[in-house]
Amino acid sequence: MNEVFLVGGARTPMGRYGGVLAGVRPDDLAALVVAEAVRRGGLGHAAVDEVILGAANQAGEDNRNVARMAVLLSGLPATVPGYTVNRLCASGLTAVISAAQAVRAGEADLVVAGGVESMTRAPWVMAKPGTPWAKPGEVADTSLGWRLVNPRFSRPATLSMGETAEEVAALDGITREESDAWALRSHERAVAAAKDGRFAAEIVGVPVSGKRKPIGSTGSPPTAPALPAPGSGTSTAGSGTSTAGSGTSAPGSGTSVTWSGTPAPGSETSAAGSGASAPGSETSAAGSGAPSAVFRGVAPAFSGAGEAVVLDEGPRADTTLERLGRLKTIFRDQGIVTAGSSSPLSDGAAALVVASAAAVERYGLTPRARIVTGASAGVEPHLMGLGPVPATQKALARAGWTGVDTVEINEAFAPQVLACVRRLGLDPETVNADGGAIALGHPLGCSGARLVVTLLGRMEREGARRGLAALCVGVGQGVAMLVERL
Repeated sequence: MNEVFLVGGARTPMGRYGGVLAGVRPDDLAALVVAEAVRRGGLGHAAVDEVILGAANQAGEDNRNVARMAVLLSGLPATVPGYTVNRLCASGLTAVISAAQAVRAGEADLVVAGGVESMTRAPWVMAKPGTPWAKPGEVADTSLGWRLVNPRFSRPATLSMGETAEEVAALDGITREESDAWALRSHERAVAAAKDGRFAAEIVGVPVSGKRKPIGSTGSPPTAPALPAPGSGTSTAGSGTSTAGSGTSAPGSGTSVTWSGTPAPGSETSAAGSGASAPGSETSAAGSGAPSAVFRGVAPAFSGAGEAVVLDEGPRADTTLERLGRLKTIFRDQGIVTAGSSSPLSDGAAALVVASAAAVERYGLTPRARIVTGASAGVEPHLMGLGPVPATQKALARAGWTGVDTVEINEAFAPQVLACVRRLGLDPETVNADGGAIALGHPLGCSGARLVVTLLGRMEREGARRGLAALCVGVGQGVAMLVERL
């Protein structure tokens, strides 16, 4: 079996629901991180065998296979295929594990894997009536949770996500005070990490305009970073956040910096609706490795002065135990879970390059870590927050490991992550040392890939050798992946 390596990696800032990334379509977010992952990896246009992205919604602008849309919008050639996976909250991590499985089996050498979600732009859906001329069916918000539920299901299987956190808290005896303390920890550590610039190397700036783009519009996307020439072999793994026009932000200075709006070399596109092609945008012959003519001829570059969002929007420096303690419980009258101890609905994308040993040698890549194994597990739906426990245990058993140095567990809810830490016997100081999803946000399809990007940065800074990324999954699952730094 082939060895599997992680190269490069980038994520967007995490935007709040209705926040700074509200005007950016999910397929544009996906295209941005795919292009940046390729750029940081030092890959050529035609080197990529596959793009695999996770997305949990897929009912709105991320419909019709958002991974394929990202290929076409990113400037990769149309000959690069792509497919989308959905394991709800763990979609992004499942995409990375799927890429690793393909490489390990010899089915691919270079795969771009990651995930995307815009919970802000998730649509409302209406069930189609069962008979002609019937009244409209059920209407549901697709941003989170159960919808159009099969009547054969019954409680507690169909509890809301927050109610499942209450179930876990009651089962493991987690108190309101412990839950609030973990939520505070998440914000304090994320704020400190941003101030110290510890997230800077993993973030690619997202150019945004001053005017919010209507949902469903075809307005101007962010300019994708310039891709290296085929066979350039220049790797920039972990080297920083540089991308065309993204600018540089002082830690803690705010959420955006001035952006010049100048497209990256090679990313020219035709003016929207003008019918005129930019120089060099002619359609290339299939298989030539040139950027997709679809991207060049249809997707207009972001033009004019604007800003690039370069900092996460969620972490709050003003969070205190007193403020958290005043929040009302929102799922049960006598419960412990509040808005403050829950991950917020968010927008974002992340991607990495998954490579074989042969590809690393052929293209002169710089691997950051080796993927050791991944595992998934099922649990009762109403205890979905415990999913990381059996998934991690299964992965550790496969690897023959007894422990890890560095851990990123998605913070869907504070009591959920506390229960996992305790059941797995983890040292809390190794877990989410730079904050977690309670502060940063949880864009469902993106989060698993974001955890891996953040985990690699932490391992490099801390000199750690073995790492774990894990998430719970709605409807009762868990996914975990083990990596080893080289």
